[in-house]
Amino acid sequence: MDVLLTQSYLIERDPPEKRIMRPYPPLGIMYLAAFLKEEGFNIRLLDNTFEINLDKFKSIIQEEKPKLVGISSVEICRGTALEICRIAKESGCKVVMGGCDPVNCRDACFDSGADWVCDGEGEITLSQLASMVCTNKQLDINEIPGIYYRNGEAESFTGKRKLVDDLDSLPMPDWRFVPVEKYINAWQKAHGETALAVISSRGCPHGCTWCSRNVFGRTYRRRGVEYFVDEIQLLRNKFNLDYLWFADDSFTSSLKWLENFQQELNARNLKITYECLGRVDEISGHKAEILEKTGCRLIWFGVESGSQRILDAMNKGFKLEDVHQTRKIMRDSNIRVGFFIMLGYPPEDINDVLATVNLVRETKPEQVGVSVAYPIAGTQFYNQVVGDGFDEAWKITGENRPIFKTRYAPVFYRFARRLILKHAQLGSRQSTPSLLDRIKLTIYSTGLKITSIVGDGK
Repeated sequence: MDVLLTQSYLIERDPPEKRIMRPYPPLGIMYLAAFLKEEGFNIRLLDNTFEINLDKFKSIIQEEKPKLVGISSVEICRGTALEICRIAKESGCKVVMGGCDPVNCRDACFDSGADWVCDGEGEITLSQLASMVCTNKQLDINEIPGIYYRNGEAESFTGKRKLVDDLDSLPMPDWRFVPVEKYINAWQKAHGETALAVISSRGCPHGCTWCSRNVFGRTYRRRGVEYFVDEIQLLRNKFNLDYLWFADDSFTSSLKWLENFQQELNARNLKITYECLGRVDEISGHKAEILEKTGCRLIWFGVESGSQRILDAMNKGFKLEDVHQTRKIMRDSNIRVGFFIMLGYPPEDINDVLATVNLVRETKPEQVGVSVAYPIAGTQFYNQVVGDGFDEAWKITGENRPIFKTRYAPVFYRFARRLILKHAQLGSRQSTPSLLDRIKLTIYSTGLKITSIVGDGK
């Protein structure tokens, strides 16, 4: 075997996600695998999502002895990624690590045995590395842009690699590399329906201070509509899906692209159902109409806070008026709305939290996801809060707790989360709160106020 690609996410090590059970295949390394296969390499992709441990990875390493192991990772799976790296290196493999996290923890990667850390998009970089490792092609590592490596005790960088301008020049993800049936069965068992993810773009043009841009930079590039619909049609025909998750950072950015998307679906008489992410300052009545006609059933917005000063601190780039206006537009459609809310972002205090509670109560989104602000290495937010009392990473993947010195103790944010979710639940039900509902609201509200007085952050 020339190349073994794998990722560091195991749902078994992520108790919150295991309870929710909404897994999607790893599109990033599926793109890499398809590209390397097209380049003629003998490759294998090990999707660890449903593995209980790393025994399968160990057996593949021992039996097939890949020349190069590529590991994709995100910050909350760093520990597993470094464990995989050590296993591969101890078996004599060359190791390259990539994804949004390794470039920010290069010393840990190198100390665990990584030969290289990939910066930015990986298709061409990985292909050139594979040529150097797996063939007789003579290449100097310094001729391959996008690589960090250790040169003795010092670190060297081969320079930034230019991003791929034409995404349609890349092959579609090869779905034969992943155990699709396990995803289908997991969804069917947990939710009574089947789903997979696709993506039409790379990057995001906006500047939120907590968002990582390590792979795609602050760019926004989009696949052609025909090519994107080709993939949708292939998945629908092959797996008989109930719906799709569009994994774009913002699916709603371009009106022209959405119009072409609608025309392409109509031309093929292709009916789909999907969920997506959007921005509240990108929605118009016309866009909402297109989304509904193309099969959108739920759109998520990163609303984050009901306080304008917190939105400004995050550099979100929109006003609270945009939230209310977009909610009004979406009520005229049959599309359900979800809000992502982030608690604990400095300088948030109890008044900002209560403003967020009021926003949810007034706008009544059908779904709400509430998280505690998480500083990702390499971001402006991370640089702002790293220091005393800062944990380098979550101990459990997906754990929803403060890892930096927040204004209030963790119990405060638990009360805030429950209060927001209860108001969201009541709003979506559109019914008079029961006695039990009122009791819970009182408990959460009182707990919030008490813990804001007596509790300090870690």
